[in-house]
Formats: sequence, C-alpha cells, structure tokens
Amino acid sequence: MRVRHGLRDLLRGLHPIEPTPGERRPAAADSELLLRVLCHEFRTPISTLTSLTRALADERRELTEDDRRALSELARDQAAHLQSLLCDATAGTGVLTPAPQPEPAVALAGILREAAALVPVGRRRARATRRAASCPVPAGRTRQVLVNLVQNALRLQEVLGGKWGEMTVANQYLFQGWNCRLPGKYKDLLLDVGTEEMGHVEMIVTMITRLLDNAPLSLTEGIAEDPGGAATYAGENPAHFIHGGGGALPADSNGVPWNGAFITASGNLLADFQLNVTAEAQGRLQVARLFNMTDDPGVKQMLRFLLARDTMHQNMWLAAIEQLKEDGLEDMPVPEAFPDSGEFTEEFGYTYLSFSSGTDANEGRWASGPTPDGKGEFRYGDSPRANAPEPVLPPGDPRLYGTNPGVAGSVKNTVKSKLT
Repeated sequence: MRVRHGLRDLLRGLHPIEPTPGERRPAAADSELLLRVLCHEFRTPISTLTSLTRALADERRELTEDDRRALSELARDQAAHLQSLLCDATAGTGVLTPAPQPEPAVALAGILREAAALVPVGRRRARATRRAASCPVPAGRTRQVLVNLVQNALRLQEVLGGKWGEMTVANQYLFQGWNCRLPGKYKDLLLDVGTEEMGHVEMIVTMITRLLDNAPLSLTEGIAEDPGGAATYAGENPAHFIHGGGGALPADSNGVPWNGAFITASGNLLADFQLNVTAEAQGRLQVARLFNMTDDPGVKQMLRFLLARDTMHQNMWLAAIEQLKEDGLEDMPVPEAFPDSGEFTEEFGYTYLSFSSGTDANEGRWASGPTPDGKGEFRYGDSPRANAPEPVLPPGDPRLYGTNPGVAGSVKNTVKSKLT
C-alpha cells in the first residue's frame, strides 16, 4: 500500500490531468522516468498473476480444492492490486484509459432457464449441479454458452465417427480379435480393448445427445424469446434431428457417414499392432485438439479420461509389438516369413534412394548404420539410376478408340470389318 501511494504521488507530480495555466508539461526526461516507474511497478503483479493463472490451468498439476481456492484468492488479490495501479496511473497522467466497468453477470442457472425456454415444455431437460448453477457468467457470454452446447456436439462427432474415431478403433480391435487364429493372450488383448472402446463409443454418444437436448428445432423457435437461439440454430447439423431424433450420428464432424473401410484386420498381428499405435496416436491428437476448442467443464472431464486411456493404449500396443518379437511369432519386415530374394534384398532392401538436390537426408538414421530389423546395414544412394529401359506401350485394341501411335488406314479398315 505504501508503494502504491508513492506511485500515485509521483505520477501526479509528473503529469497532472488538468494543468493550471502556465504549468509546465513534463519534459522528455520526466516522461522516460514515468515509463520506468510504470514498468517497475507493474512487473511484479503481472508476473505473479501470470504464474498463478498458469498453475491453475496446468493439467499436469494435481491440485486439491484447497490448493485451487488458495491460488484463486492470490490471483484475485494480484488482479485487484494491478487494477489499483492502473487507476492510479490514469488519475496521475491522464494517458491511460480508465478501466472498463465490469460486465453484469448472471447465474448459470438463469442461462439454463433461458435455454430451456427455447424448446417445448416436454423437451426441457436442462440440469446443473448447485455449485455450477450459482456460477456467475458475464451477460454478454450467454449467447456463446448456448452456441457452445451445439458446437461441442458437432466437434465430438469427429472422435465418434471419424476415420480415427472411437467407432473405428472399437470395430478394428474386435475384428482383429475375432479373426485372430492364435488363442490366448493376444486374442484376449484385442477383444478386451475392443470391448472397452465400445464403452467409449457409448460415452461420446451420450454426451452428444445431452448437448443437443436444448437445441431449437427451427429458426422461429430459436428466436422466440432470445436472439441467441438464432445463433444456436444456425450452428446445428439438422441431421442430428432429422436422422437421429436429437441424438448422435455414426458420422464425422462434417456429417460424412462412418465407413467400415476405415478398419483394418489383416490377420498379421505385427502389421495390425503397428497400425493400432497409429490409430491411438491420431485419436489422442484429435481429442487433445478438441480439449482446447471447448470451455465446457463436463466435456473437458470426459476428454481427460479419453486422453488418459489413449496414453495407455499407445504404450500397450508398443509393448505388444515387442512381446510378439520376444515370443518369436513375428519380426520385421512384415511379413517376416516371406522368402526374400537374396539378390534384390542385397541391392534394394536397405538402400536409401535420394532424389533431392542436396544431401541432407544422408544425415538421418535411415541412411547409415544397422537397420531396425537387425538383418542389414543402411546405405545412402545419391545417384539413383534406371534399372530398366523406358517403357513403351504397344497400340491398344482399336475397338476402344484410344489414340494410338501410327494408326493407318489399314487399321481403320480392320476395325470396320470387325464391326460390320
């Protein structure tokens, strides 16, 4: 407090808002001093506030409710202190604009009532915990709260029915397990994880359906009592209601239906397990991106769970790959059992072919040293050469009317004779 009053007095001494007639405005040296004072005084609260908010937002930190409450109180104190400094600087210099008045806030329960009012009585199913219902929300954000409900539903469709979504991995693991001819731990592994992923499908379907509960069915219904409903209606996918009756769809975020061609069950476990690692990596990548696209705490909580399970599954499939090799069942390259030609393997099996103008690729692990399968040494080929003459295709069947080289009248007559 003593420092703050000192700043106020210094600022007012340097640069009064309303100088009296003939009063001297601060010289350049005074302005520089003013800037140094401002930077010095603002540095500590800004740095502290930044550190506290980062600690609260860091998902890797395990914070208790008491920890979060204490950090939040400290952050509020620092924010209040910073606001006081800004007010002092404004009063002392007249340079900084006054701090904006805080936006009126309404309880979340009030927003939910407004959302429920957008739909017929029989479909009003807005719920919130007592703690969430009393949470203050800036009035200007009420429209965004309504829109977020629908947008979250659309985004979650990708991790449900997209190429790398839960429907894909669930069916992929189950088909790999059903097709597995090796009884025991590997078959159990595939069927166990496939069954778990079906549970993830149910979780996401349920979340999408709940997010759609209060969405308006028409523009008229949307704007009946709140213009925010129009924005909500504009962001909807009508197929959610026309095809799904207000529920999730077996489709991606663009509404493209899920396709069974997304799944792979080759019968070779090493090939399949390597693809499963990719599927889990792509799925976790998309879930992580979705996490940063929503501020809905319920959606975030579900995504945290999915991220944790995707972490486990990536590690699990990598461990399963190593187990296959240790058990002597499969090895690199896939399929290991194929009898390679010694001549072709020697010349082409471990040679990196460079078609670039430089030689940067030669610095990579793939251009020299032992190969991961332990059966050869990488070589770097910086001068690829043709291994066969340039292909020349013979004339095609003239009845297909393609453009052939050297088409003569005799060929045309031959065609006519065959057709008549």
